[in-house]
Amino acid sequence: MSCRVVGQVPAFWRCCCSTAQPLNRQAERFATEGVPLSLSTLADQVGAATAALMPLFKLVEAHVMAASRLHGDDTTVPVLAKGRTDTGRLWVLCA
Repeated sequence: MSCRVVGQVPAFWRCCCSTAQPLNRQAERFATEGVPLSLSTLADQVGAATAALMPLFKLVEAHVMAASRLHGDDTTVPVLAKGRTDTGRLWVLCA
């Protein structure tokens, strides 16, 4: 699946979410399509999107935490680190 550049931010997020690739690999993919993006630029985009989505997160958090009962899940996932794979954890709570 190619990450076409049709407006850099939407294309970046489409790649980020659909391919689950680390930022360094995404930078390489964009470079092959003629769009040089540094890791710091991509990281800035992640931070900006996180800040923009925080109000939505707060609404979902308030809804879930207001429930009388919660279900929790702890899932381990492989996380690519420099030269090795670490174990990451995803914690999910749902009402």
